[in-house]
Amino acid sequence: MCLSYYIIYGQAGSFYVQIPDKSNVPEVNTLKSSSSLQLTTANQEVNKVFQKYEVKKFEKAFPTAVTPLLQEIYIVESSNLELMQELNSKFPEKFPYIKQIMEPILLYEPNDFGSNGGWTEEQTNLELMQIPQAWDITKGHENLVIGITDTDFDLTHPELDDKIITIRGTNTYGGYSHGTRVASALSAETDNNTGISGTAFNCPILASSTRTDNEMLLIAQSGIRVINASWINGCNYDSVQDALYDEIRNLNNCIVVAGAGNNPGHCGSNTAYVYPASYDNVISVSSVGHRRPRGSANLEGWYDCHEAVIGDTNTHHHNDRVNICVPGYRIPVCFHTSEGSYGLSWGTSLAAPQTAGVCALIISVNPCLNADEVVDRL
Repeated sequence: MCLSYYIIYGQAGSFYVQIPDKSNVPEVNTLKSSSSLQLTTANQEVNKVFQKYEVKKFEKAFPTAVTPLLQEIYIVESSNLELMQELNSKFPEKFPYIKQIMEPILLYEPNDFGSNGGWTEEQTNLELMQIPQAWDITKGHENLVIGITDTDFDLTHPELDDKIITIRGTNTYGGYSHGTRVASALSAETDNNTGISGTAFNCPILASSTRTDNEMLLIAQSGIRVINASWINGCNYDSVQDALYDEIRNLNNCIVVAGAGNNPGHCGSNTAYVYPASYDNVISVSSVGHRRPRGSANLEGWYDCHEAVIGDTNTHHHNDRVNICVPGYRIPVCFHTSEGSYGLSWGTSLAAPQTAGVCALIISVNPCLNADEVVDRL
């Protein structure tokens, strides 16, 4: 039995519920007087609980999944999350798994935006990763689409207007350019005499502003080989999410890359596990510096050093679930055009898409490699 400790009773929200016995799956009727749903089962005691609360949505969480556990998971949206608590306490045998669905926390840290306008800063991050040497072999295949689930994307930015070929969700970008920055670190327009180069810049992007578990599965099922997820949606291991990312990797041959976390505010410490990054079938990416040789007088940004400033232990996350470290401090990226087009960003949100880009370069060279083989080479 699993009950998320995040719940704040009395507030509205959504939660997952497992219903192993199909006879316990409620029938759904829309009430004529409102947009709420009436849920009824063969069990009158369960019905009494459902009738106490306004239910706005009830549906399968992963309707296209083939893993047995995922097939038993449903989403319930209610105006009062005490419904979740009551189902959990009164009917644990009927609903053995219940967990609140949390809004993902993005990993970008806007602590220094650099200078805008006629912006040109050396991309020592890509130099440290030896990406120019990789470009001698491949610049990414134009038919290999990379998935990104994030916030909104600036489709008018000259570095991205021809790169984002598919958009999913509601893309109404405003002043918060996280998705634009992540997309540019992965596949900004290159050889255009403007701005920056992207890691796998010949690869187009499928961009989604929907950051949900099921969206990740649907994108993987569409044939996408690499998905970047620069966000956190939990601080604890979850068996359903673990099964989901196992299915994405092993049944859909898709690699998910995620940021490992940025600071103690992400799940309580710099060594805490954050999810989805910490699942076995997700690549967890943390950060290193890339601007100065080790031992230089300026202690900021030493090559390959995990600390942003030597001696400052408030680094991006590191733990035994981190798979790889990539430059994640002071990364040149694109901002929304309304923000000045270019600048610098910090966060494992930027380390992750550079890693996803490398995965795409590997697949571009040998598309016959399966997901595990690509990760081995990474």
